[in-house]
Amino acid sequence: MLIALTLFLTALCCVLSTGLYISVKRNFELIDTIEDYREQITESIEEIDYFYGKIEKKSKLEIFLDEPVTRELVDDIRGTKKSIKKLAEKISILIEDEE
Repeated sequence: MLIALTLFLTALCCVLSTGLYISVKRNFELIDTIEDYREQITESIEEIDYFYGKIEKKSKLEIFLDEPVTRELVDDIRGTKKSIKKLAEKISILIEDEE
């Protein structure tokens, strides 16, 4: 009876140790994945900031072609610019909060 209990406890310890090892290993893999995404998002935000600056300068220029399509295009660019900036600010806040 004592031998059976010892074998059972040994097997239980092996199973639990294996489960813990797999769990910790998977957590480290997920941490690496999150860090990769964080780096990619940071690079994207920097790129968005660069292009935002360019669009900001160009969107303030006077338009000499006074067609409705041209005006709509400029309005669409301005709306896109605002949306991208808002998204970049939200993502930046999330990244700063994590740090």
